[in-house]
Amino acid sequence: MVEFLKVCGIKSLTDAEYAIESGFTAIGVVFHKKSKRFVDFEKAKKIAEFCKGKIQTVAVGINYREVEPAAKFFDFVQLYEYLPLKNLIFASSRKPSVEKFKFFLYDKGMGDGKFRQFPEWLEKADYPVILAGGLSPENVGEVVKKYSPVGVDVSSGVETNGVKDFEKMKQFVKEVRNAE
Repeated sequence: MVEFLKVCGIKSLTDAEYAIESGFTAIGVVFHKKSKRFVDFEKAKKIAEFCKGKIQTVAVGINYREVEPAAKFFDFVQLYEYLPLKNLIFASSRKPSVEKFKFFLYDKGMGDGKFRQFPEWLEKADYPVILAGGLSPENVGEVVKKYSPVGVDVSSGVETNGVKDFEKMKQFVKEVRNAE
């Protein structure tokens, strides 16, 4: 069963509300300044506070320096560098050489929104895997059936013209639940 159903790139309280109403279990707020989904500290803190007790929150950055000021307001920290944090979601496009993380997020495209086939070694992983990269309502069902991940992560796949689309978000969750 998919336990960790995350929508990333949340930029507003409305986006967060959509995520909660759609049935996602987690949201991601991006702290990488070069991302078109970047959210500043004050806005991110408001989103995290709004979500407390309603949905899990993830501070997303390339490295810890990007998320550090806001990390304490979030349930998880997602980084593309390894740090021995209890609440780490370690993101990479390579097989991890360490196994001390809460989740391993496989993301070949680092947020480019393009779907690529996932490597076979993910099927045999003995640690909790979240799959990301080009997922959408159209392809997530097959991915869940084939890999049985602990989690899936979507961003641009539930957007229309760069804005979170409530109908696509609901459809994404529906496709995941139907595939389990």
